Amino acid sequence: MLALIAPLSFVITILALLLLRTVAHRLMLMDPIKEHKQHHQETAVVGGVAMFFGIASLAISAPQSFTNHLLIINLTILSLATGVLDDAVGLNSLRRFAFQILLGCTLFYIGDIRFLSLGDIVFTGPVVLGIFALPFTIIAISGGINATNMMDGLDGLAGGLVLISFSIVGCLAYFAQADEILHLILAICSALTAFLLFNYRFPWNKTASVFMGDAGAYTLGLLLAYIFLISSQGEQAIITPVLALWIMAIPLMDIARVIWRRLRRGSNPTKAGRDHLHHLLLDAGLSTIKVVLIMHSLAILISIIGIGLYFCDQSESIMYVSFLCLTSLYFWLTGRLVKHLNQQGFQH
Repeated sequence: MLALIAPLSFVITILALLLLRTVAHRLMLMDPIKEHKQHHQETAVVGGVAMFFGIASLAISAPQSFTNHLLIINLTILSLATGVLDDAVGLNSLRRFAFQILLGCTLFYIGDIRFLSLGDIVFTGPVVLGIFALPFTIIAISGGINATNMMDGLDGLAGGLVLISFSIVGCLAYFAQADEILHLILAICSALTAFLLFNYRFPWNKTASVFMGDAGAYTLGLLLAYIFLISSQGEQAIITPVLALWIMAIPLMDIARVIWRRLRRGSNPTKAGRDHLHHLLLDAGLSTIKVVLIMHSLAILISIIGIGLYFCDQSESIMYVSFLCLTSLYFWLTGRLVKHLNQQGFQH
């Protein structure tokens, strides 16, 4: 049955995309043209729903793994429904955050999926979170969802970044023989690959014909946070929390910079805008496909560096300090780019 996971998830996602795209208007799942977005026509936002059907095919191809991940599958349905509602009518930031708290508390108390330790990041041994485990679990869930959502600004960008992260953890799970994690990741990656055939700009696909929408961003962000929590916490961990930072570096550094900058200006950190890295690169004159390729390449390069440090037995503290240095460099470089663009007449 293992050999069925990838092809079944892929085919079901393709079929769901083709079907849902034809009824998106009736379901009010069309993304209108907005100032901060790059598309020039209404586009169906059914990618998240289609990918869920592909991932849920795990119930057929690997029923034991599906059962062991039943809580997150159910939460994914709830996340999907909330995202569809957000796509259709819009939800304010307070309701979104309340929903993310609900997801975090459910995983913590019902699923016993908990952020227990940050690892040895201060050269003195593992930093155990204790009473702070719940808020850190909520932060992990909220961070995964919002980082994915904020990266969903260009054709193929968010889907590609998430696929890179899942694929890397999947490879590590394969070598660690963590089959239950690997099975879920295989289903997710296959569904994502099918989605990207419609969302990425290929020579035969000049612009995206479907978007993942908030439904997709919520679902993938939740699954990403869940995978990193079960992969980095507890006795069965296959990665360290610090390595997770390296694997998710680009979305995490970008959301951190955007929130920090918006708070400094006194503006709403959750409001949509054109101050993300991909917007800055577009304003610098790069095409959409070049921006996406650059950001995907950076994500792969940073992940490889992190994995290299990890397998060279560098301490978690060294890896954490190195990541902070990398983040500082990212802040400085993007700050220079913003200053240059402002001198050219752009407002960021």
